[in-house]
Amino acid sequence: MIGAWRRREPPELPVLAEIGKVKGQPAGCEGLLLALIAASLLSGRVATRDAGVAKIESGRVVKVLMVNQGLPSNEVWFTSGPEIKAVSKDRQGALWLTDLDSGENHLLTRRPPEALLTPSYYRLFEDREGNLWIGTEGAGLYRARKQAITVYSEPDGLGGRNIYPIYEDRAGAIWIGAQGLSRFSGGTFDNFTSRDGLAAPDLSAIYEDRDGQLWVATVAGLQVLGVGEQVGPVLGLLVWSEMANAHEYHEEYVARFTGEWQQVVARDYNHPSIFVWVPINESWGVNQILTDRAQQDHAKTMYHLTRSLDPTRLVIDNDGWEHTDETDLFALHDYARTGEELAAKYRHLAAEPARVPRNGREALAFGYRYNGTPFLMTEFGGIAYRAGAPAAENEWGYAGIEPTQEAMLGRLGGLVKALRANPAFAGYCYTQLTDVEQEINGLMTYDRKPKADPGEFAKIFNQ
Repeated sequence: MIGAWRRREPPELPVLAEIGKVKGQPAGCEGLLLALIAASLLSGRVATRDAGVAKIESGRVVKVLMVNQGLPSNEVWFTSGPEIKAVSKDRQGALWLTDLDSGENHLLTRRPPEALLTPSYYRLFEDREGNLWIGTEGAGLYRARKQAITVYSEPDGLGGRNIYPIYEDRAGAIWIGAQGLSRFSGGTFDNFTSRDGLAAPDLSAIYEDRDGQLWVATVAGLQVLGVGEQVGPVLGLLVWSEMANAHEYHEEYVARFTGEWQQVVARDYNHPSIFVWVPINESWGVNQILTDRAQQDHAKTMYHLTRSLDPTRLVIDNDGWEHTDETDLFALHDYARTGEELAAKYRHLAAEPARVPRNGREALAFGYRYNGTPFLMTEFGGIAYRAGAPAAENEWGYAGIEPTQEAMLGRLGGLVKALRANPAFAGYCYTQLTDVEQEINGLMTYDRKPKADPGEFAKIFNQ
């Protein structure tokens, strides 16, 4: 995904104390466990690299497990699964699983593989049968069962050697993030990759909801694995962040607009859904940009200013028309009524990209040439349809109001087909998702009711 998180340093968290000095700490382990605990932490368990486990309830340390309380080692890792347990390695190298409530230790193996002798095996999951699954970085997946260790990697069908989340569904299948998504069931692996619709190979979490749908968190968003084991669409939106524009160009506008836009970028920078910044749309605020050099320079300045604030995302100088040569996407707006009209107008564009058609306005400001960036139709359609609502005096859409659902769907299908069939276009954005006040050109009504079966819309946009 285009865009990135800028690391913001959090404020310093208050430290309670060394565990040996915290009120309510059991006697006999003074000063041995040092943990940084936020003042907001009321209950839970804290593990350290070399000083065991502390149990905290209501801000008080109520129990500590260390070697002298029976823990095989003071260096522990927590498991996930039905119950949280601790995994540790004793001085002889044996691996142990410790029940944190009873304090009972269970031997996993006396001779673990070499890959498990380092602290990199921190992806730990205990399934309902008591098997411990251990994920490593670069050494595959391990299963500890009845003091025996089994290793799985690509030759066994696993998707990759770098293991991240591990999860068990209600049917007992084990799901693994392994440079994609792998499922272990019946002794074999099934793998899901981008070819199956997985949004990204890097997963951070897996969860099954009450309906039996599996949710996976990827670097590209949240995704659902539904019935039939097909990877579903990413849940979320890619956002085109556009500034509210002025009506006319003047010096006060430039000063205020430049300052406010910097505040917008700073405020919204860490939203991963944003992938394009648009300071100016359809020449609003720069209505003489076609010929006015100062307004052209202003649009180019806004492009470079935005890129200096955020070099990770795309920036458009003037979305819709009258572009300069400083833009990352060549965005066009065209509300042709029919698909035939739209197809004929842009038929030549793939072979002759420098000859961009005009649509009420010129595609380029005077003195500029097409800079070779991808073409996108970022506004089109605008098909008005009442969907049974009574007529209003101020209602409108682009190129008239369709009388029936069939007419609306037919026109929509033709427009989308024209764009998808044209190799010049890298993408498009339909106008618009919902009705907005007097504009009744949404796919849904003002109160978010679809104007047709969503499946029909999906067929059109995925044709």
